[in-house]
Amino acid sequence: MEKVRYATSEKRFQFTTDGFQPYVDATSTILGTRVHFAQLIKVCGAPREGEQRYSAGEVLEAVPVRVYGKPDPKRICTSHIERQNLSIRMGMRRMTRLTNALTKSGRICKRCIRSGSLLQLLPGSQDARGYPGDGIGNR
Repeated sequence: MEKVRYATSEKRFQFTTDGFQPYVDATSTILGTRVHFAQLIKVCGAPREGEQRYSAGEVLEAVPVRVYGKPDPKRICTSHIERQNLSIRMGMRRMTRLTNALTKSGRICKRCIRSGSLLQLLPGSQDARGYPGDGIGNR
C-alpha cells in the first residue's frame, strides 16, 4: 500500500479492491482522503465436487460497495489486477516446469526466467534469450 501512495499523484483517484477486509483500514491509513474507494465483493457458490481444496467455487454475483469518497459505479472492477495475477501465476508455473528437469545452476535458471513473462522482474534484463531446448540454440 505504501508503494501505491508513492506511485500516485496528490490528486484524487478511484481505487477498487476485492472484499478482503484489511484493505479498508490500510487504504484509509495510507491513502486517506486521496481516493474514491470501493470494494467489489464476490459472492461464491459451493465448490464443485473434487475442487474444494483449491477453488472457491463459481462466482454467482459481484456486488460493488462504496466504502468512502465518490467512486464511479461504472469503474468499480478488479479485472486488470486479476488478469495480471493470472499472467504471473502462469509464468511461475511455466518456470517451475522448465526448471524441474534441468540443472539448478544460476545461468540456466536466469535463461528460464528470461524466456517467460517474468522478464520484467529481473533488473537489467531487457532481452529474452530463450531457454535450453527451445530450438533456438545456445547464445
